[in-house]
Amino acid sequence: MYLLGLVPGSLLILAIGLLTYFTLARGLIAGSDALGTKSYAALVNRTLGARAEGCLQLSVFVTCWVMQVVFLVVIGDILIGEPPEFHGLIRELTGLASGPAASRPLVLGVLSLCVLLPLGSLRSMDGLAAVNIVGVGSNGVLAILMVTLAAAARASGEAQPLPLWPHWKGLVAARGGALGEAGRGG
Repeated sequence: MYLLGLVPGSLLILAIGLLTYFTLARGLIAGSDALGTKSYAALVNRTLGARAEGCLQLSVFVTCWVMQVVFLVVIGDILIGEPPEFHGLIRELTGLASGPAASRPLVLGVLSLCVLLPLGSLRSMDGLAAVNIVGVGSNGVLAILMVTLAAAARASGEAQPLPLWPHWKGLVAARGGALGEAGRGG
């Protein structure tokens, strides 16, 4: 939101929230209830046909696959950290900085086998209700933590003022493919 500015950034977040509400709550959930379907694919098939269902399935698969890869990279960084220090969550909680605890493939493999595989094996979204509640709750905790950290930085005088409008030089790429001033920290 720093490059976009406080006003356009806030309006964009509000627009995304409204789009999410109207597409999920009004469209998907109400449509599923009205037609008695238990999945997005079944809803699309009943309303738009098999070809649209195939497009939806492919789109959801690609989106989920890419996001899962990104999430696993982030989870690896959080749990293990970067070599040679390995200042990740595992080291912070256990003191282990070498051996199996520092093996990214092993830690992510165990996580995938013991957590992701069982959750991914559920055949209905109904079985994931508790996981979704935990996810929403953790997003709330993250938001509260960010607001608290921002307030602490503001109180100590370390917070940077947010611009109200876009920082155009930072948003537009400079010659040679660089990111402009924002990419150089300016």
